[in-house]
Amino acid sequence: MLRTARTIVGAAGVLLIAALASQAADLNKAVSDAEGRKRAAENGLKEIKTRSASPLEQIRAAYKEAATSQNAWLEAVCQAVEQGTATAPDVSTAAESAATTLVEWVSVRNRALGLPELTGAVADSVKKSVTQDLLEIAGATWKNNRGADAKKRTSVAETLKERLRWRMFEEIP
Repeated sequence: MLRTARTIVGAAGVLLIAALASQAADLNKAVSDAEGRKRAAENGLKEIKTRSASPLEQIRAAYKEAATSQNAWLEAVCQAVEQGTATAPDVSTAAESAATTLVEWVSVRNRALGLPELTGAVADSVKKSVTQDLLEIAGATWKNNRGADAKKRTSVAETLKERLRWRMFEEIP
């Protein structure tokens, strides 16, 4: 009987560790994906600035809107983490806005570079995927740090900002 109880407790412990590792892996993947999208947006803007004959004002407006939306979502997440709020941040509207403006930016960028635009089901799928990633980052970052001391929460928020903050149009050469 005691051996069976130990086995059950041990198995439960292994499952708990596996679940936590999986959650950490999902968060790391979501952050890496968001970081990759940020780099792609900035690199696309650099490319447009150096070789495109497209009107720069439309490009500036689309990029600025995407960067502003992404950074607003990021600020809301980081603020909730730093403050150690009692409930997870509700950033669903900000995440949807960030995903929508990202897809719009990609379409403007692709048009300026002579590439196919994101439209229809592909655009919808990208929007859904980006929104899910942003919500995963927000929820998991808050959950992983809600009980931490203020110094750790501030450090986590600063690191997230360093990794995911989009530079403004004028900051990109």
